[in-house]
Amino acid sequence: QHPPNSQYDADSAPNQPYNCGPTTVTNSVKFMLDRDFGIEATRNLATSRNGNGTSTSERKIMFDKRGVPADVLKLSVGEVKAKLNGKKTFDMALLMSKIPLSVRKRPFPGSHSVEAIAKGIRNGEPGIWVNNPDFHRDRGEASRYFYPDPYCIPAYLALGGWCVVPEKDKVISTRSAYVRKLRTTASVNARSGPSTKHSVVRLLISG
Repeated sequence: QHPPNSQYDADSAPNQPYNCGPTTVTNSVKFMLDRDFGIEATRNLATSRNGNGTSTSERKIMFDKRGVPADVLKLSVGEVKAKLNGKKTFDMALLMSKIPLSVRKRPFPGSHSVEAIAKGIRNGEPGIWVNNPDFHRDRGEASRYFYPDPYCIPAYLALGGWCVVPEKDKVISTRSAYVRKLRTTASVNARSGPSTKHSVVRLLISG
């Protein structure tokens, strides 16, 4: 549920029209590490070119240098869905003209990089949820879309079926073991944080 970056954000200049790939990398890294990075700064980790898009091999470099080792993989649609396990998101290349405008909602028809975030079923039809970086935040445009298989599969296969996928799943923290103790003498202050500088939210009496 990470808030996605847009390729038209200010930190994507001057390559905003061409930064779908670097934006997708920053979005995936944001999910994997809970850290956000500048879009153009991420692009510059792999190329000094201006005025055109980036390749899958360059986006792998961006992932790697942002601390998320990744592989460029040619995957079947089944393999793509198998990797959408809730513990990773990744870069997926689509030819957007294969997805009807009424479904994709975005005008760009060319080769495009989106963040594959989940497999799903909508209105009885299987497909893939994506964050599409081609949206304008100031216009209130959506970033998250569901692409049903009849459209998503041709769009994916039209560009060869390539993805840039983090090597490992996201590390999800779990609760630590604790020991329950009964306080028998003095009362204790329960505070809003881990030091006496934090406010007292409750006084726990003995017992």
